[in-house]
Amino acid sequence: MLMMVYFIFITGILFANNDKSVMQLFINSVLVASKEINFTYSDTSIPLSIGALHRGRYGSTSEYFKGTIDEVRIYNKALSVDLVHELYYKTISNNKLSVCNSPVCGNIYFHGKPINGSTAMLIQSGEFHQNSTISPEGMFKFDNVVNERPFSVIIRKRNNFKGLVKLRGIFV
Repeated sequence: MLMMVYFIFITGILFANNDKSVMQLFINSVLVASKEINFTYSDTSIPLSIGALHRGRYGSTSEYFKGTIDEVRIYNKALSVDLVHELYYKTISNNKLSVCNSPVCGNIYFHGKPINGSTAMLIQSGEFHQNSTISPEGMFKFDNVVNERPFSVIIRKRNNFKGLVKLRGIFV
């Protein structure tokens, strides 16, 4: 069984007070968005929904997340940037995942073992774009990626794995 492991650590922080409220979004411990918002707290009986959109008190649940959500944490205080970094790197090391700050990267396994000694190729808009040697941990990454162009990643494995693995994606 071939398994593609792509880990994204998302952290949302709400700093709420009477003067102004700020919402921040971190991806892999990097601040990617910050916005002042109008926020007033009100107690509600609407259930918390993770991985889907719940529409109102008697509404339906829809727009389900396609993927796996793991290790959800909710804190009763705003986290510091240092704590966001610490949680990210602690999670990475506990799960034996490689840290990757490239736009397209991941770890790939075959029968539970990392595929290594192979090559990953990045194809963008139908053209070969870049090669990446897969590390002993099964990690590949591409640093020279043109955003907003569709991409495919092709994994060529030597030795006991015959065939190609093709992954597709698009930047949103």
